[in-house]
Amino acid sequence: MEVSRAFVMLNRYFREKRHSYLQPYGLKGYHARFLIEISGSPGISQDGLSQKLGLDKSNVARQAAFLEESGYLSRESAPADKRVLCLYPTSKAQALIEPLKKETLQWEQSLLQVLSPEEQTQLTGLLEKLRSAVEGKEV
Repeated sequence: MEVSRAFVMLNRYFREKRHSYLQPYGLKGYHARFLIEISGSPGISQDGLSQKLGLDKSNVARQAAFLEESGYLSRESAPADKRVLCLYPTSKAQALIEPLKKETLQWEQSLLQVLSPEEQTQLTGLLEKLRSAVEGKEV
């Protein structure tokens, strides 16, 4: 179970780093990932975001409501189906996107600096293979 232990420890590392960076903005958890994904796909539906992030639909709806109340996104009914809520980043969110991406890249680089470029490429490929297998799309 060394793999499980490693995943747990790495997840904890990323959570702590994410928390320390997001706290001044009143954000936490997956909020950075939400904002980055929504800014890259303005108008994405809540269901689409749920699928893209691999998260439960009700969790995405709760977090989207929080982000809307906090002024980071707007939710609008889709023209074709009023039951579908589409997500759009606000200017407040747009101002954070590049700093969020930069911070995330710095965390990854600080973690990966112990690996050679070849090992980093191999690790990325192996993690992608595991992700695909979990999603039922084995490579």
